[in-house]
Amino acid sequence: MKRCLSPAVFAIVFAIHIIYLLKIKEPGCGPAPSLSGYLANGDIFLGFAYAFGAAFSVWSFQRFWACRSAFSAAGAAGGTC
Repeated sequence: MKRCLSPAVFAIVFAIHIIYLLKIKEPGCGPAPSLSGYLANGDIFLGFAYAFGAAFSVWSFQRFWACRSAFSAAGAAGGTC
């Protein structure tokens, strides 16, 4: 279960980013948002960045709780900033 948490958080955050940009965010000027526009505009990289950051934070907090060392606490704090 613990090994699946970080990939699950990655997938959830990435999916939330896609849903937000395609369904919730106002389109503004230009064409209506679409999945091809999501890929063409490079928004996918922003989604990856959010998802990797969240997954790393979860992984580092898990590591901190398992080890409870100062080194892992610094990694957990650095992942959230």
